[in-house]
Amino acid sequence: MNFKQTIYSFYEVIAPTYYKLLKKELKKCKNVLDFGCGDHSPIRRFKNIQSIGIDVHKPTIELAKKRKTHKEFILANILEYKSPKKYDCAIALDLIEHINKKDGLRLLGNLEASAKKVIIFTPNGYLPQDPKIVANNPWQEHKSGWTAAEFKKKGYAVYGVNGLKWLRGQRAEIKWKPKIFWQIISELSQWIIVYFPKLAFQLFAVKK
Repeated sequence: MNFKQTIYSFYEVIAPTYYKLLKKELKKCKNVLDFGCGDHSPIRRFKNIQSIGIDVHKPTIELAKKRKTHKEFILANILEYKSPKKYDCAIALDLIEHINKKDGLRLLGNLEASAKKVIIFTPNGYLPQDPKIVANNPWQEHKSGWTAAEFKKKGYAVYGVNGLKWLRGQRAEIKWKPKIFWQIISELSQWIIVYFPKLAFQLFAVKK
């Protein structure tokens, strides 16, 4: 591990980052249903959890299988899939922004009906994303934007993630130069925006 990796690993341990928030919320969960799991879900980090990944894109499922991101996989449309049992947790990470508002509300209903706890991770507000920049996968286009106020109104606790909103653009890349300087500013701002999600680039919403 080089110096940069060491510093970043140390930062992840002490800062209220996305992965730290996810680890905290999954601590007592034995099983997780991952809606729109993709091919590199962060659930791959949690080896002690019985994880089931659901995705509509077959090539994505095949790649996820090779990477062993989940214990099981289901090829299905997340708006049509209905869980036969209640899970400890249902998650939708970087998913809800890829469907329109009406379907997004339907997804929230499916998640809440499928588990005792629901976790949503999404950009703060609408963030344009061209599917051509993500391996020509049409499912990667952004079609809606969600705010902290919307989630709070539905009973979710909401936290800010990935620093100040105005520092990042598509795929969470730093917009300003020199990028290393603004990256540091973004990381430092995480300690503040975690409690002020309205200012954050992304939202981490939890409902029990």
